[in-house]
Amino acid sequence: MKLFKFLLFLSSLSLFAHAFTPSEAWSDFKSTHSKSYSPSEEPLRFQIFLSNLQIIDQIQQADPNAVYGITKFSDLTPEEFQTLYLSPIDESQDQLPPSKTYQRSSLLSDSVPDSWNWTAEGAVTPVKDQGICGGAYWAFSAIAAIESQYYLIYNVSYNFSEQQLIDCDTADKGCYGGGSITGAYSYLQQAGGLESSKNYPYFGYSMPCAYNSSFASTKVTGYMSISQDESEIAEALYEKGPLSTYINAYWLQFYKKGVMTPLKCDKEKLNHAVTLVGYGVEQDKKDVEYWIAKNSWGSGWGEDGYFRIKRGDGVCGINLNVSLPIIG
Repeated sequence: MKLFKFLLFLSSLSLFAHAFTPSEAWSDFKSTHSKSYSPSEEPLRFQIFLSNLQIIDQIQQADPNAVYGITKFSDLTPEEFQTLYLSPIDESQDQLPPSKTYQRSSLLSDSVPDSWNWTAEGAVTPVKDQGICGGAYWAFSAIAAIESQYYLIYNVSYNFSEQQLIDCDTADKGCYGGGSITGAYSYLQQAGGLESSKNYPYFGYSMPCAYNSSFASTKVTGYMSISQDESEIAEALYEKGPLSTYINAYWLQFYKKGVMTPLKCDKEKLNHAVTLVGYGVEQDKKDVEYWIAKNSWGSGWGEDGYFRIKRGDGVCGINLNVSLPIIG
């Protein structure tokens, strides 16, 4: 009886406004995301899917400015999602101090536009998918920022190797247990070079280090730290290019589109890394200022692999650890 009432509740959700029953929604989810299960696992995953629909409804009510719904992670419990794709940030390992600290310019402040997007300027490489190498978010954030710096210096779009970081940066933890963006920059500074993804392709799991300095395509000579002031972060992004940062990504499991404005998002529990590529103002909804962030869960997630989140209030800790690689 409880299950029957639960299914009735689900069928009344806005998710099923187009006459989807829970079973039809499950079938559509499996087809859309190419999911298959053993006969023994499917009932469990279906029940988790049903439970997540209820969670989605709760999240949607808590943050009506964005749209939440069924994503490729909808067959995972929140605990499984966090275990597989999120990890506490590890800044404990030895790493080099920042080479520079960003200094805002009073002259620049007067010329910074209200909105900016480096993707539209061609300075951002296509969204990648880290796959089951869930703890390697730090490597993808660092590499995305390096790729943008390379474009801004040489006017060439180039893909660099996350796999080199996963395999060779022993101070960080590869695919499992998280890592540090600035630790990645420190490793690359000491290693003396970074290979392209063509020479050192991505496999999605940790392997023995195969870095060959003869094939290095660029060097990271240090990194720049940015303050936690979000107006200063916007100035640095506009002046210097895309920036790496951390975030509490709990709300991203079911994110679809729009500007996230979660009221309850623990800033102290940073567990993911992304790349800030732009900012803007949502004028049709009370002039909400937002960040545009590039993620590493594939172009089929979120807004073509990106998401937007409210700017100015340090939402989900997105302003707490911002940095920029220095290459040469």
